[in-house]
Formats: sequence, C-alpha cells, structure tokens
Amino acid sequence: MSTNSETVLPAFGEVKPNSRRINLDSTDTGSDAKREFNRRLSCRLKGENLIPVIENDKHIFDLIAMIEQESDRTTYHQVFESLLAIHDAQIRSIGQQTGKHDIGIDELLDITFEKGGTSVLADGYLVAGNLRSDEAEFLFQLGVVLQLIDDLQDIREDVTSRQITFPVVCRNENKLTEATNHLFSFSGNVFSSPYCNERDTDKHTYDLMETGCRLLILDSISSNRKLYHTSYVSTLEQYSPVRFEYLVRLKRFLKEKSNQSCRAKDRFRTFLRGRAAAPASIRAVM
Repeated sequence: MSTNSETVLPAFGEVKPNSRRINLDSTDTGSDAKREFNRRLSCRLKGENLIPVIENDKHIFDLIAMIEQESDRTTYHQVFESLLAIHDAQIRSIGQQTGKHDIGIDELLDITFEKGGTSVLADGYLVAGNLRSDEAEFLFQLGVVLQLIDDLQDIREDVTSRQITFPVVCRNENKLTEATNHLFSFSGNVFSSPYCNERDTDKHTYDLMETGCRLLILDSISSNRKLYHTSYVSTLEQYSPVRFEYLVRLKRFLKEKSNQSCRAKDRFRTFLRGRAAAPASIRAVM
C-alpha cells in the first residue's frame, strides 16, 4: 500500500530546501537560533505537537502536517524515520560548508553517503509507504551515487566557496582521477546488483538509469576538464555521445537563455507593479 504521493512529495520537496536554507544559506540566522530550529524540527519530525515560535517554524510544521495527513505515523513510521535521517545528515553536513573544520576522509565519506542515501531513500518511502530491505538498499546506494556526482559537478564552485566535499579533498591530494574511476565502478556495481537484474520487466529502466548516471559523470568531467590530465579527458570523451566542447558550449548557451528569461520576468514584474499603481482610468487602457 502506498501513500498519496501527489500530496506528500510536494510537501517534502519544500521541507528539505527550507531547512537547508536556514542551516546553510542564511546569514541572518545566528548559530544559536539555528541549533534551536534544528532541535525543534527534530522534535516535530518525531511526532511532537509543537507550537510554532517563528515564521520558519510555522511554514515547515505545516508541510510536515500535510505529510502526516496522508501517511499515518503508525503504519508508515519509516516515512518519518527517513525524514529525520535526512535532517540529521543535513546537520552533520554543516561542517562541510565552513571550510574550517578538520574533517577526516572517513567522516567526510560517511556524511556524503548519509546525505545522499537518505535523500533518495525518503523519496522511496514517501511514494511507497513501506519498502523491502532490498528496495531500501538500492535506493540508498542510488542516492549515494547521485550525491557523489553532484559533488563532482560542483567541485569548482565548492573550492571557491571553501566547502569541503569528497571531490574537493581528492583534488587537493591529486587523487581526483582515481576517485572519478572509483565513481564509475561504484555506479556500475549499484546497477549490476541482484535487485536490478532479477526484475526482467524493469531491466530497461535500470539500464536507462545507469546510462544516465554514466553520462552525468562524463558531463562533470567535461565541465571540470582542466582539473584532469589531457589524456584522461581525451580517453573518456570517446565514450560520450557528443564532444565535450559541445557540452560546454551548450551549457553556456542554455545559461544565457535562462538569464535572458529571468531578466524578462523581472521587467514584466516591474510592468505589473507600475500598472497596479496607476490610476484606474490609465489602467483601463494599459
């Protein structure tokens, strides 16, 4: 039996970025306030009925209430356990953002695996309600692969902002190529597991997912090719459906189009504000 994913997924889709914004992106929220917010959010995810203290509380608590309406805590307790696991992983990952903490490679991998794995695992619980152990294991491993790919894609931005991620550490230790090869292997192992191969009817879906992950890794290499040896980049480019230079140009083109769209939206909003402020006699002909 599954939950109503049309309700719980949009709600979950807002809980995570709102929590992340307060913990990682907000410069207006002090460390004490963040710790108190995290404590209250943990209690709310555990099922405590708390009265919202600040606006952030109310918004996120309302989203959790939407999930509770569709997912009974007794029947679907793993839904809320997975949400709490994401929250805990997000708190652990705060040290990655400052660049000041001495995080060992083992702890860094633990944080990375936990953050990526719990995120996709929660998606699975929100859709299905309950999962078998092999389903949960596959979704967790898929989340790890996607998190590592995401960190590889963002390596240059993370270096600039002094965020500590596994690819950043490998790059600093001249082990980025080795780590990338391990990522290819790990991704392949996830999709060659018995869980994927014993389901003939879904095999084409897992093959497509594996191809997608491989292409994402290749795209990450193309975007950060200056961090790799030229021969390595040239070798892997042979496995890409298009040349890396084309991918770079395409991204640049799409980014410019996106910027143009944002500027057009800003101009339109300005127009609407001016229209709303105009006298009724003028608005009638606008």
